[in-house]
Amino acid sequence: GSTIISFLEESENYTDFAYVCSKVKLSKKSESNIAQLLSTRGNYTVFAPTNEALHAYLDSIYVTRDSDITQIPDSTAEYIVRNAIIDNGNNDAYLTTDFLVGALGKTNMNDRYITISYDNDSVTSKAITVVNEHSRIVNPDVKVTNGVVHGVDNVVQMSNAYLPDLIEQTPNLKIFSMLLR
Repeated sequence: GSTIISFLEESENYTDFAYVCSKVKLSKKSESNIAQLLSTRGNYTVFAPTNEALHAYLDSIYVTRDSDITQIPDSTAEYIVRNAIIDNGNNDAYLTTDFLVGALGKTNMNDRYITISYDNDSVTSKAITVVNEHSRIVNPDVKVTNGVVHGVDNVVQMSNAYLPDLIEQTPNLKIFSMLLR
């Protein structure tokens, strides 16, 4: 079956994100990149921005029009990729049915918690899953051999929430949050 990286490369909506993954090294000491990691066994949850979302993000931060994806700086590529991927280790990758309002149990590759919330689509009145208050899931639960890909309409921004703030956002921990404060 398809791996995460083969799905991204073969899908017309996520090829640019696949390219950006190939630019990001696993670590400063490694020659391997994230794309190679996403082509191997594992359980990864990926919030992949669409090509359109990736270009809109690059255009906004570089104040240009039609940014060339091949000219993306390494630091920007790292920010985009590491915020979008969760290594679930031995646990299953997250499906949308696993999401609760608040922070997910595992951190992303930047060691930050990803938060989930819900909103209503103003046109269709359907519930929409929102990642880190900014990115809406537009293509949920694409199961591949090494995880799950969720297509998002914006690059996943880094969460600046601290643990007490994340606890406060979780409905079943309101009393604990109050006691913690």
